[in-house]
Amino acid sequence: MATVQIDGKTYNVTKIAANVFKGCKKLKAVTIGKKVKVIKKNAFYGIKTLKKITFKGKKVPKIGKNAFKGIAKNAKFKVPKKA
Repeated sequence: MATVQIDGKTYNVTKIAANVFKGCKKLKAVTIGKKVKVIKKNAFYGIKTLKKITFKGKKVPKIGKNAFKGIAKNAKFKVPKKA
């Protein structure tokens, strides 16, 4: 998700808050938009169903402590190739 709309206004997503998806039981895949610069601590903590993480930007954002701890053991990360 690169942008969100709130009350008719569009905003760029530049960070993912701490604990925002922690323990979510139905999340299977996530795509991190190219404008995201920071993923805060525990953002995806404990999501055992999360198996696919894709980064769209030219470089991986700063990742906080335990942001992806406790996700599926066979999870795959797709990271950008160097330019």
